[in-house]
Order: sequence, then C-alpha cells, then structure tokens
Amino acid sequence: MYGKWMQLLGNHTRFGIHPFRIDISLKRCMAICIAAMLILVPFAIVIVKLMAPFYSALFKAMGQGEMDPAISDAVAQEYIPQIIVSYVLYFIAIVLMSIFSKAALRNQFINGLRLGDSLTFRSSLTFVGLLMQILVLILATMCTFGLAYPWAKMRYMRYLASNTCVVGELDDVELDDTDEPNDSGFFAIISRGMMVATPFI
Repeated sequence: MYGKWMQLLGNHTRFGIHPFRIDISLKRCMAICIAAMLILVPFAIVIVKLMAPFYSALFKAMGQGEMDPAISDAVAQEYIPQIIVSYVLYFIAIVLMSIFSKAALRNQFINGLRLGDSLTFRSSLTFVGLLMQILVLILATMCTFGLAYPWAKMRYMRYLASNTCVVGELDDVELDDTDEPNDSGFFAIISRGMMVATPFI
C-alpha cells in the first residue's frame, strides 16, 4: 500500500513546469513492512510469557465456575505489575516499529524521486538517529508539560533537513510556472492548505 502511495504522489505532482517522477521497488517496500513487523516478535514473546499466568488463573477460575466480578477483580489485582509491564512493552514495540518504518520508507521515497531530467534527491536517515530525535521530542514534551515541544519539534525538523539533499544543479531548472489553470473543483477547494500525513515524507 505504501508503495502505491509513493507512486501516486511521486508521479502526479510537479514543480512549475517540471514533473516529478519516482522509481521505487514495491518488493523493497514490502520487505521494509515485514521487517518492521518482525520487530514486534520478541516483544510479543515476552508479553505472552508475562501474561500467561494471569490468563491461566482466569481460565482456571472460569472452569471451576467461580468467575464472578469479585474473583476476576482479585485475579487482576494480583497481576497488575505484569499487566502494566506488558502495556509498556507493547508501546515501546509500536514506537520502534513506527520509527524503523519511517526511516526506511522515507529513504526509499526520497532516493527514488526525480525532478525533471536533472535533479535527484537523497535521504540518509538512520533508525538510531531518528530514534534519538523521537525520544528527545517525547521526553522534552512530557517533562515540560508541552513547553519544550516547539524546540524539540524544530530540532527534529533540522535533523530531517540535514539528512536530505538535492543532487544536481539547481540553476538548470527553469523557474517558469505552468500555464495550466488551477483545479477549482470541490475537493480541490476543501483540500487547500491541507497536507496528507504519510509515514514516508
């Protein structure tokens, strides 16, 4: 799905009179998504081991016909630490999976993008580098109750910009606007000023 989004955006946009083109591998996109899902596997194994005693006690009580609200609450109270740790591990796994996908898919998208016949683009994000930026963004925002969010967000944007470059001579690109009239349809009007959130830009 992400590969089709990349092709849709990369092959149907333009800068003035110069169209963008993109050359990506759908197999590579699928491999990235599968690798991201594999990040969840070790966390899932640990969560299953942590929660197995809880569900075992729960099913045992159900089998004995003793499953009333008081007993279920007592069983849950006994395993609260395991439940909390499981939720924390699940959150960490989702964050790591998302960061890996973001870095890999963005590199795939930017590195396959071309403007006209002379300009290409390069993205060199790394999983560890992006992870550090996201951690700073989350921790700074939480510890300052949102006051440091603008600083952390700009720090994150500077990281993206410093790892993105244009390959080619910008002077070779003619800065002439297209003569095609702007789309004045209903969807074009309501979508002005909006940007679709994608994991690869």
